[in-house]
Amino acid sequence: MGIGIICMTGVVSLWSLTYAFTKVALRVVDPYTLAFLRLFQGLIFVTCMYKIRGGRWHDLLKKEKWFFIGGLGNAINYIFLALALEYTTASAGGLIVQFQFVALALLSAFILREKFTIKKTAGLLTIICGIMLVLSAQGALKDVANAKFALGNILMLLSALGWGVYALANKALSSHVKSLAIVIPILTIGTVATGITSALRFELRSLPSVTEILVIVILGVLCTGFVFFLLAEGLKRLNASVAGAMTGATPLLNMFLAQGILGEKTTPVMFASAALIIFGVLVIVFSEWRMNTAATRANPQSPS
Repeated sequence: MGIGIICMTGVVSLWSLTYAFTKVALRVVDPYTLAFLRLFQGLIFVTCMYKIRGGRWHDLLKKEKWFFIGGLGNAINYIFLALALEYTTASAGGLIVQFQFVALALLSAFILREKFTIKKTAGLLTIICGIMLVLSAQGALKDVANAKFALGNILMLLSALGWGVYALANKALSSHVKSLAIVIPILTIGTVATGITSALRFELRSLPSVTEILVIVILGVLCTGFVFFLLAEGLKRLNASVAGAMTGATPLLNMFLAQGILGEKTTPVMFASAALIIFGVLVIVFSEWRMNTAATRANPQSPS
């Protein structure tokens, strides 16, 4: 589990940059083109990693329904995420998109038949309470209820559901397909889908500065390509509910980055929310560790 937790920590760390960077990138291009640029750069990055590690092209040609399902979910996630931020605030979007780990947990329980214990449910609810508490302090709950942002909030909800479908497909493939061999076909499908929408709706809003170009490259290479690799590695080693729950710490990291970089004040509410999120994640991780330990004792020959 240790490596899986490290991978998911990396995912959360890089995701914490996504919302602010997306706002910057949307000054230059439309949401559809931004989604395409992120996935295209990410695809190039993971393909290079695949070849450097000795991967064979033949291994990428496996025909499985999960590749198509994951690619479609991935395209929905990226298109609707960028589009939603055109119509809602970053704080409201940051709250609503956390539905993604709830969607993954529920989909994994019903479709992949993963065990969902009372302790995991309690941990999940605790994380949700922590997220709502920290973001309510930033005015996110008020923005969620504001009819002005209704369209953007609905699009963000669909984006979160798309991510849940993608992560479910990734988890379903992880038992018999290597991480990069999962990511490349799914990213290819997502890149083609977003490329079509980008070609139909392309809009260059302004000539990009060096900083804006750098932001778009970081979004594509690190926040997309590298994150997809880390996420696949994390899902291979962790129960989907554990991996998904760890993504709930993203708003918490956003909060402390704002405090450290922007000088925003830390309030007692923030510390309370941090405690709730950390406690909820630990409950879920500990519950999974106990189940793994019990399974190993019952069947010592099985892989841990």
